[in-house]
Amino acid sequence: LFTMLDSLGQPETAQTYPPYNIERTGENAYRISMAVAGFSEDEISIEAHRNVLTVKGERKEEGNGEGSELLYRG
Repeated sequence: LFTMLDSLGQPETAQTYPPYNIERTGENAYRISMAVAGFSEDEISIEAHRNVLTVKGERKEEGNGEGSELLYRG
């Protein structure tokens, strides 16, 4: 785990989006906080498998009325 945490600071593996924090909350306990504004709880899935934490977000389509198509969301 410490090797994985150390590698986060390396330029080739560092990611800047979405922003996140990693906090040590105990000797073997950590908290990861991510900024995922605009997503509801049911649009985010979190899985941990074999030392890999995967966070996925998928927005549900929102229609502005019949015949409309969202071209850009900023």
